[in-house]
Amino acid sequence: MDFTTVIVSFKSFHLVENHIKNISKENKIIIIENSLDKNLKINIEKNYPNVTVIIPETNLGYGKALNLGIEKSSTKFVFCMVADIDISKDCFLNISNILNNFDDFSLMAPTYFDESIYKNYTLKTKESKNLKISQFLIKEVDEIDGAIMIIN
Repeated sequence: MDFTTVIVSFKSFHLVENHIKNISKENKIIIIENSLDKNLKINIEKNYPNVTVIIPETNLGYGKALNLGIEKSSTKFVFCMVADIDISKDCFLNISNILNNFDDFSLMAPTYFDESIYKNYTLKTKESKNLKISQFLIKEVDEIDGAIMIIN
């Protein structure tokens, strides 16, 4: 599945590099580095041809940096995330599987392993539309936190 991953980072090269290794080399990755570290751009782009590092003139914060990355992407789907979320390689494969089966959405977010600690979504009503795709349960929710999401 063709999607771009946008990672917003601030001095998180050690985390970003793990994400790069877990994403298929066929997928584009855009990193917005808010620390303004130009050496990071040189090092990453030299070692990973599918990665583009954008160094803004000032620290944009998460929202503006994310919008910049989305604007620079050219694929139908954009997977957005902060650098400090731990994602397994299986997560990216599962996202591809879901996108192959379910592309009629605006925004989608995977949930965290342990929702008793933190939920990345809220329901304003007790009722939610649920859809089962393969082994995945898709819930319609009112809000997500935006730390990790897929935009169509």
